[in-house]
Amino acid sequence: MKSSPKIIELIQERLNIGKTEYKKELPINDGRDWLEEALLELLDAIVYLANKILLIRENKKFLRNVNSKLEYVLLQELIDKVEKDAELPQKKT
Repeated sequence: MKSSPKIIELIQERLNIGKTEYKKELPINDGRDWLEEALLELLDAIVYLANKILLIRENKKFLRNVNSKLEYVLLQELIDKVEKDAELPQKKT
């Protein structure tokens, strides 16, 4: 499926949500300054995106920490195995 129909579908979903929430369709001219409304919505979007960036950074930091711990555990297991193998008596051939 091409992206254009998906975009139209998303817009229609948002219009339907608004119609359900406000019990009417979006009016064309109800006295609002639509440009100001859009700019305020964009400011809200910027706040949401900034918060998402913070969450992504936290998750990356957490995952790096987990990876470091996992690497340590795996390395320690490998060291233990090598040391155990070194302790085994050698077979005489």
